[in-house]
Amino acid sequence: MQDEATKAYQSLSGWWDEAGVDVEPMPKLAKAKNGKSDKPIKQQSTALPPANKTLASKPTASRLKEAVKLASDANDLEQLYSTIRNFDAGTLSHSATQAVIARGNPKSYVMLIGEAPGIEEDEAGKPFIGPSGQFLDKMFASIELDEKNLYITNSVFWRPKGNRKPTDEEMQMCLPFVHRHIALIAPKILVTIGANSSKNLLGVDTGITRLRGKWGQYTIENPDGSDSKTTIPVLPMFHPAFVLRKPVTKRDCWHDLLSLQEMLESLK
Repeated sequence: MQDEATKAYQSLSGWWDEAGVDVEPMPKLAKAKNGKSDKPIKQQSTALPPANKTLASKPTASRLKEAVKLASDANDLEQLYSTIRNFDAGTLSHSATQAVIARGNPKSYVMLIGEAPGIEEDEAGKPFIGPSGQFLDKMFASIELDEKNLYITNSVFWRPKGNRKPTDEEMQMCLPFVHRHIALIAPKILVTIGANSSKNLLGVDTGITRLRGKWGQYTIENPDGSDSKTTIPVLPMFHPAFVLRKPVTKRDCWHDLLSLQEMLESLK
């Protein structure tokens, strides 16, 4: 009975974690004398770390420092693309087929930033082209936005082996490139897709269910070297993979899309 409950919980929490929703670890169950599950017992401090922590690469300080310098040296998109493709991200890039950087129009008002590539994206070298990406396209098409007026990228540029969740270190290593990417595109609006992307870019530790639909701000230094800064409105949204698995959230997505459409109209 206990094994069945554990398997069921792991199956349920697996796709929630994939969608970027914070999931609490399953409490251990004490066994009653009759062999059935009784009351939950507290997790012990000796518990093993999460699997993704042990399997993931841990970028060194030198890699992080190198990422900052290389990103700042990129003066245009072509240089940035080349820099990312040639960057040694350790286990993260070694296990991937290629870097997955962007698709869409770099002159768009709206820049979408997702989380990390999946297997379809890793093979094709383009973000959001698998089932969740196809649904994302349908979502934005409902407010007449597509690749002609959207620019779509990720906050992590390589597929983590086995589609595991990127570590905090890996996301931090990619962040200088993300910052430079935004500065070079200079969009009018940023949309972060999923929990990891939203929390990483906004620098907060709040779950996506609380972040979504609430406009935040992102400030960048202009890439021309001037002292002026630009503030960009940011809209966090649910990941389409989560919406596909929990259709009741489609209503929330529709409200967020209408909010985005309204913001776009105000900027014209």
